[in-house]
Amino acid sequence: MFGDEILVDKAKNGKIRPWKEKKLANLTYAEYLQILEIKKAFRVKKCGNLLTFTKSENGLKLYQTWFCKSRLCPLCAWRYAMKNSYELSSILDVFYKR
Repeated sequence: MFGDEILVDKAKNGKIRPWKEKKLANLTYAEYLQILEIKKAFRVKKCGNLLTFTKSENGLKLYQTWFCKSRLCPLCAWRYAMKNSYELSSILDVFYKR
């Protein structure tokens, strides 16, 4: 059911998204939280551990996962920045069409 294969995530322009680097930074952040005995250290450490994908006509699509939603988590902050960037570009596209 669960495959441990490493997938490559590419953006539409062909750029490879740095999931591994963000996850390693996330683990470092979780270690700092654990040293400081902050309660959310466990949530941050488990952030993005399991990613479930479904097949679609465009390839694989992220179907199910769990993120900690911490503002300082590198993984969550990166995803939030990508989401905001996409929303801004779609708003600007509509603006320029008018």
